[in-house]
Amino acid sequence: MDTEKIQRKIDEHEIVFFDVFGTLIKRTVPEGKNVFRLVENLYDKNFSAKSDFSNKRIEAEKTAREKCTYREVNLDEIYEFLDTDTATAGILKKMELDAEAAVCIANEPLYRVFQYCLQEHKPIYIVSDMYLSSEQIENILQINGYHGYKRIYSSCDVRLTKWENGDLYKKIIQDEKLDREKILHIGNDQNADYKKAKKQGIDAFLIPEEKNFGRYYQRSNKNFTYQCMELFIGNKMLGQDNLAYELGFEVFGPILYGFTRWLLQQCEQLNLKKLFFFSRDGYLLKNSFDLMQTDIATTYFYISRKAVITPILQFDSSFQDILKHYKSWNKTFSWKYVFARFNIPDNLYEPILKKLGIDSQTEITLNDLLRSEEAKNVFAQLMPFLRINSRDQLLFLKRYMNEENFSGTLGIIDMGAGCSIEFALNELLKQTDISVTPYYLYVHAALENTDYRKKYLDSGLGNPRFNAMLRFCYMFLEIILAAPHGTVSGYTENDSRIKPVLENNEYEIPFKSTTEAQYIEILQKGALDFVQQFQQRLGKYMDFKEADALTGFKKFGITPLPEDIRLWGNFQILLDGYTNLINSPTHSSYLWHPLIFFKDMLNNVWPSGFFLKYISCRPAMNFLFDIYLMSKYH
Repeated sequence: MDTEKIQRKIDEHEIVFFDVFGTLIKRTVPEGKNVFRLVENLYDKNFSAKSDFSNKRIEAEKTAREKCTYREVNLDEIYEFLDTDTATAGILKKMELDAEAAVCIANEPLYRVFQYCLQEHKPIYIVSDMYLSSEQIENILQINGYHGYKRIYSSCDVRLTKWENGDLYKKIIQDEKLDREKILHIGNDQNADYKKAKKQGIDAFLIPEEKNFGRYYQRSNKNFTYQCMELFIGNKMLGQDNLAYELGFEVFGPILYGFTRWLLQQCEQLNLKKLFFFSRDGYLLKNSFDLMQTDIATTYFYISRKAVITPILQFDSSFQDILKHYKSWNKTFSWKYVFARFNIPDNLYEPILKKLGIDSQTEITLNDLLRSEEAKNVFAQLMPFLRINSRDQLLFLKRYMNEENFSGTLGIIDMGAGCSIEFALNELLKQTDISVTPYYLYVHAALENTDYRKKYLDSGLGNPRFNAMLRFCYMFLEIILAAPHGTVSGYTENDSRIKPVLENNEYEIPFKSTTEAQYIEILQKGALDFVQQFQQRLGKYMDFKEADALTGFKKFGITPLPEDIRLWGNFQILLDGYTNLINSPTHSSYLWHPLIFFKDMLNNVWPSGFFLKYISCRPAMNFLFDIYLMSKYH
């Protein structure tokens, strides 16, 4: 929308009229009558009823217009004809007004135009053809930050309309003693806001009638909740110029909100009153859950695979048993990497390796390590340290649990994936009375057959498309769930309390002017703002399904837009050293070497981003994903 053009038009006039719905205010429902559907959903849920309110409300308005002699009816008159008793009608009318206020949000470009009028000291009048009174409309405007206008004229108050002959304009001019030649009316209806204004000698500016959706809107998804959510996103993102924030709000916000709603429902079903969000994946998840303002106690619990594996090493009889505590290993890794996983200091293992003629940077595989006599020898010499450190860390961890009231029946919250923290933690809890129920964002398909383990997203064989999609964009789940601190390597005592020992945050990259951590902070703020704002506005009206939460992420994961590829392509993550999400090409011409191209694509952390960076064809990427899906699951 060309707001500068509107402002130039305003400069030519002394007085400005604004229409409301579709102009100053946008509704986050596909049609205005969908507000009745929201009321019906909430009423039926709260009162265990089947009210058919939406149809009855439409019929009541139709009857009121037929039987009343006024040019416009008001809400009270409509409810007089609602097919229900007086008490129920009163409840439903209040719910409708609440729902109307919930779906109405400021139209950002017109909000700026409105502020420009105030800045230029232009008298503003609000003009609406509506069954809502001026007082009811004022409530909606003020909720959305509109202040400073002279007066609101609603057709149901004065019983005159814009749309018939423009009589409402005539009434305002007479009442306010205005010069019609000095007035500009701004609205979105070609008949009521343009033609009839012109008929009354008022200049008019017609703004486009358009619906605003998010950048990753999926037109084929006709689900009502999804359509409302996308209109909410699209209208909220008007004028937003930070792509990281926008991606967080649109793509990751719905996933975070869906998980949070699901977790709250799980707690209500099991009457859980105590949740522990494991660092670091639980950082954003806890912040989101706390926005729900429940009576459930939440704790951010500093823990990691390393911090919980170290205390149980004392019970192992061989170095093979020690190594198997970690469920995932890189294809190859260095000796230094092995010892770092078990908190063994350099000054202990380096002399031993030196005597054996081994460089700590030498790469090795897990299978070779398990069969290695040298490894057996090294760990045998390190075992005294491992046992002492393990016993110390076990005492610290038990004290930390006591200090944080990690006891009784509780829920633990984490991203999930391989669930390695949970496996190690269960070893420690075998001899206690602590009952733990894990709640995960998702878990690997191989772990899905565990009834006690609760997961929000189905990444198993029952949802092959999501499982396959993770191959193309999994790292973004790691990025969005990153915490502003490093991993927990263990525990120590400080001022008679147990404190976590934190490693460096890998996203605070010292050689970059804008760190990856700053991008993550903006991304997370967008996601959390979505959770808070959507819950406040529409949360109680919506039955939010996993499919609604995932639609944007699926589209972004497989076919990211060019601007997002440019923003995130050089984002660095720590794997075997720092690497970009999209690496540089390994060949000067992929055109003549397509197999090299596909090999490079699959070797990238973000395969779909790599593909679309060099072949800007989203249908081709969709086709390639479908081929991958069929090859993997058929």
